[in-house]
Amino acid sequence: ASKSAAENSLLTKVAPEVSEVSTGFIQNGELNVEELIKLKPDVVFGSSEAEYEMVKKAGIPYVQFVANPTGTGDTIEAVGQWMKLLGEIFNKEDRAEEIMAYGNETLKQIKEKVSTISDEDKV
Repeated sequence: ASKSAAENSLLTKVAPEVSEVSTGFIQNGELNVEELIKLKPDVVFGSSEAEYEMVKKAGIPYVQFVANPTGTGDTIEAVGQWMKLLGEIFNKEDRAEEIMAYGNETLKQIKEKVSTISDEDKV
């Protein structure tokens, strides 16, 4: 499930090689730290506090993605922060900036279109 999530996310737009990573360290939805250590990863991405603790104890850097990092509930802001972080991690800051610029331009266009719809026509 986690590999599928990564393959269908913005992560592969910044670092396509992520789709080639082995996921044998996940068994029945559970992290197997021993199997993870065998892969000698440079970094592990996740969103679980429990996984963070296990990976940290193994001495492997762990990047935890939080759904609401700023506490504002602004999904656009959260994704922008994730993209910036991924660009830094994979040394592809320019690509991350391109993706963020595209997203911001698309959002601007959507807001412009929606602004012309009357309140009674909005669902």
